[in-house]
Amino acid sequence: MIGGIVTRKVAGVFALFSIVIACTLASATPFAVAVPQKFVGMARTDAGTGYWLQASDGNTYPKGSAPTLTQTGGDTISTPVLGIVSDPAGSGYWEYTANGAIACYGAAAFWGSLASHSLNVPIVGMAAMPDGGGYWLVGSDGGLFSFGDARFDGSEGGMPIPDPMAGIVGTPSGGGYWMFDTGGLVYPFGNALSYGTTSISRPITSMADTPDGAGYWLVASNGRLFHFGDAMPHGNPSHPAKPIVSIVSTVDGGGYWMLGSGGHVYHYGDAADYGSAP
Repeated sequence: MIGGIVTRKVAGVFALFSIVIACTLASATPFAVAVPQKFVGMARTDAGTGYWLQASDGNTYPKGSAPTLTQTGGDTISTPVLGIVSDPAGSGYWEYTANGAIACYGAAAFWGSLASHSLNVPIVGMAAMPDGGGYWLVGSDGGLFSFGDARFDGSEGGMPIPDPMAGIVGTPSGGGYWMFDTGGLVYPFGNALSYGTTSISRPITSMADTPDGAGYWLVASNGRLFHFGDAMPHGNPSHPAKPIVSIVSTVDGGGYWMLGSGGHVYHYGDAADYGSAP
């Protein structure tokens, strides 16, 4: 089928896909997944008094008030973990892989995954709804997959994009999201507004929005920081020992943490130092 919109029931919920996105799914042999760098992401606790550091081998390092959690649902992950997303509604988080598998920890609920599908391109990012009742997955081609109460508001699937997508960030209300690519372009959907983009030779690896959704930060692998809207600069590492893989905002937006692939955490503004890994 070509063109139009299709709904697909996934794990008991209806996930809405643009059909050009559905073309990301294939019956062919799955793509080869490159092994990520050791540390791949970090997630903040709801209170902002701690965080989890995620390694590609599946080990998670809690810091500050972040508790040690066990898997409570979702898929059995056998491929390298690509990232971690905290549950905004409770004490928990999701781990996800490039193959679209999702594992749930603590109070984070399972709303479906792509683990049973073969994909033409890897999943590169995940974002959660503010009520914890759903999430989005985005592929490197800009294709979007929505689960639970996460609404489909458009995508770049099937459209020419200058650089591969690097991730996705949901708006504070859950009524939209930003996709961003490795070249620094930001693609707003739903109630997400564009506050600017950048162009850089080093890849953009992560993005974080401000608490009111009126701005965001982009960070490159070399630690260079770009700020837009009401996102204020609080500092950045000029020569990080390892590539920067993640940026996470504090609860009030007055600071942020950056994570290097070696496990070192850099803190700026009102972001407290809860430690690095291992």
